Amino acid sequence: MNRSATACAVLLLAAAGTAVSGEDPAPAFRKRPLYVVAPDASGLQAGGLGKTVAGMPAVFLCPLCGGLAAIITHGLALEDGEKVAKDGSLVDPAIAISEGLAKDFCPMLACSEVRIVGEKLPRHVNSPGELRGIVPSDAYAMVIRTNAWGFNPLMSKMNRYRVFYHASVVLFDMDTGRRLSRRKLSYSEKFENADDAPTREDLLANDGALLKQKLRTIESHAVDEFAPTWRDRWIEGATDVREFAERYTSAWCGQDPAAVAAFFSQNGSLTINDGEPAVGRAAIEEVARSFMHAFPDMVVQFDGLGRRRDRYVYRWTFTGTNTGPDGSGAAVRISGREQWSIGADGRILTSLGSFDEAEYQRQLRGATPVRN
Repeated sequence: MNRSATACAVLLLAAAGTAVSGEDPAPAFRKRPLYVVAPDASGLQAGGLGKTVAGMPAVFLCPLCGGLAAIITHGLALEDGEKVAKDGSLVDPAIAISEGLAKDFCPMLACSEVRIVGEKLPRHVNSPGELRGIVPSDAYAMVIRTNAWGFNPLMSKMNRYRVFYHASVVLFDMDTGRRLSRRKLSYSEKFENADDAPTREDLLANDGALLKQKLRTIESHAVDEFAPTWRDRWIEGATDVREFAERYTSAWCGQDPAAVAAFFSQNGSLTINDGEPAVGRAAIEEVARSFMHAFPDMVVQFDGLGRRRDRYVYRWTFTGTNTGPDGSGAAVRISGREQWSIGADGRILTSLGSFDEAEYQRQLRGATPVRN
């Protein structure tokens, strides 16, 4: 590992802290499991059974009678959807979506593993209290609930259909009972040309083969579109700079360089010991990646957060073994700090880092770390 890579690595791993222990100044990072819970979905809606007049939905022609027709239509859609789901053995997309989201978001929490709760749960389960006995108190819980899903006719062409899916995702800390983040997911299939949309018969042919395919597309689309927004909400959801620092450190412990870079402004920069700055998230991500490869067993402590004029001072202590590619195999323990300026977007605009590089190099050669 080259000198600049190791230098950047050591400072940035500063961002991987946990609570300070009164007994040990560098305690092992306590990673916690992330449990994924998907309560029973709302019923599949198979639209298109409502009353029409001259090819137009009744709700457009008569607000009163149309409203009544809409209520009846919704009930019929749910009833017919139950049959469609049963005949086609359709599975709630929340299960696959939650697995993808949890694996993507796990690094932001530095979670130890993702565990899927397989048992059926009632739809009303939506609080830490209701999850007791299902999710341990020393874990995180991600609850993803399908609020509405199915297919309905296009407004421009009532014999053509689009698939839709609406869900909500909530993250809880079971230890404190806090709701850490919440987000809604909404998807409705788009067609530039209404004639490109399938008919109801197309969707349900061959035991709903096309409908199943479209639902699988929703699963991948939901993870790809939702995960970055979820990360953004997680970063922006910090109530103060200290919580921001704690979330930033968790991202470092998660061994995901992209998760770390997300805490910087788009054109943010990281400078180590007056060296060449890494500018932009892509460059910062590369610095983080080189570090994570160099020290696979990193343990970092968040020592404190202070203020110096218009900057925040983030203090850290790092321990790890240099067992990555071309590593020396030596144990390293070093302390340092970063000085942050925060951008208008609430993320790190500049980070100026410093640590004792001579001591770091000495330890890389196998010298015993000095306790400080």
